[in-house]
Amino acid sequence: MMKLLFESIHNYYVKNIHLIEEFALVFLAAKHGTPEAVQAVLQNVKERSETNEQFFDILLREEFYLSEIKCIGEPIENADNMSEVFLNLYKSNMMYKTLEFEELGAILRKMTAIPVFGIIGAAIIGIIDVLKITKVPISKVREEIGIEHRDTFAKWLTYYFPKGQYTKEGKEVPMYKGKKTMSLYDYIKLYNFFLGTDQKQEGCKPTSLEIINRIKNRIIVSKDDLKKQKKKRSKALKEAINFLNEEEEHAENPIPNANKYPYSIALRIGEVMDL
Repeated sequence: MMKLLFESIHNYYVKNIHLIEEFALVFLAAKHGTPEAVQAVLQNVKERSETNEQFFDILLREEFYLSEIKCIGEPIENADNMSEVFLNLYKSNMMYKTLEFEELGAILRKMTAIPVFGIIGAAIIGIIDVLKITKVPISKVREEIGIEHRDTFAKWLTYYFPKGQYTKEGKEVPMYKGKKTMSLYDYIKLYNFFLGTDQKQEGCKPTSLEIINRIKNRIIVSKDDLKKQKKKRSKALKEAINFLNEEEEHAENPIPNANKYPYSIALRIGEVMDL
């Protein structure tokens, strides 16, 4: 699944090579501070190069942290799904605690403050477009998340994507009703919803270890586990869901009655059960 993503992004940038060139100039500007400093770097590399190929080879090796980018890219490219992306990155975590990684992170943060950020925005929009047209089987997504029954998964798919598709009669229905595939973009969003990394409340962001433990448990919480954890009966759980469904955000899209819950929903139910 992730290899398909890398191939799609590669093909996009081959067709839009100017974005890579402009992105590289913005990166160098963030790294060296001024246009004059960038020109000095380029001139220095040019003087040491006999061919265009040698020029780009030196520039990439000395200026663009290829080893560090490769350390991040390989665990993602070699993963079959989002679960493996997180697990591979977690295993490689110690490799990222170097001065070079700190420098790379600082440069990327500076890039967002450069006035020509529209170039980067165009590049990001291009990646998002690729994610939206690349399709993955819904059955594989359900299997990865760990929900055996299609009906249960369909409830959460409808809950998260309640709109977005129209019938021949013009009636709006859930985005993936009757569909067998979904976009890679929506898959990533849905996965983070189940994983609980989409929490916006301060202090609710899970740690890396919490994320890994959730993934090992298939990123879902069963109704029985929730009751056991909170030491409450079914009535308390039902009352918690009813309480949440009275909130404005759930007026038209209530939390469904299901045997298994995404972490993001289970956390909110648990908070109400603790009241």
